Amino acid sequence: MLYNPLSYLDEDVNYGYDEAWFSISRFGNPQVRVGQYKFCKASWIGSKKIWRCVNQARKGGKRKGLWSEENLEAAMLAVGNGQLTKRSAARKYGVAQRASWSQENLEKAMRAVEKGLLSQIAAAKRHGIPRRTLRNHLKLGSSEKRIGRKAVLNKDQEAGIKECDKIKFEITKFGNPTISWGNYRFIKKLSRRLKTWWECTARKTHGCRCVAVTVENRLVKLNGWHNHH
Repeated sequence: MLYNPLSYLDEDVNYGYDEAWFSISRFGNPQVRVGQYKFCKASWIGSKKIWRCVNQARKGGKRKGLWSEENLEAAMLAVGNGQLTKRSAARKYGVAQRASWSQENLEKAMRAVEKGLLSQIAAAKRHGIPRRTLRNHLKLGSSEKRIGRKAVLNKDQEAGIKECDKIKFEITKFGNPTISWGNYRFIKKLSRRLKTWWECTARKTHGCRCVAVTVENRLVKLNGWHNHH
């Protein structure tokens, strides 16, 4: 006999739940069904039980089942005392949702905090800026709107990476393979399958620890930077 966990709720009030039922799987395991989605019991704390989407287990135990388009509404179910008490919807963040605040509002919030008119919490709430975002911009002293992590390389390093395609493969008079990139030369150090590591020829004379990495005769990475010209 199936039990409706929503039977105790007032029919005139919309609690935001779909029709949910407790059932038993063909293997004898308890399940909760909400619309077209099925949930199996994952864990429990006291009288509260946590149920996860069955698609999570089908995809190697990863969370892909909870975050895919078709399962956007399928989320964790917290069941207490045998009755459905809470559902936390799976959220899908896009760029528009993560950075819906404007740079103008950020500047207003920063000015309010710097002048002592508002606290960081109050300024973030009034101008719709995430509190952590406001805090980070105050530390940096910049009001420029940025999405994602800060750049790892500076402009000079980025310009150097763009020149990585301009390399030449050569053979020394002793028959050793080398590559030339601008004014720098690298000698072959290690090779594994398609990837090859090359160390700077000035390693012994100048202590340069720059290492170049090539994949199929294409320079893809530089570890470290030259300490000489």
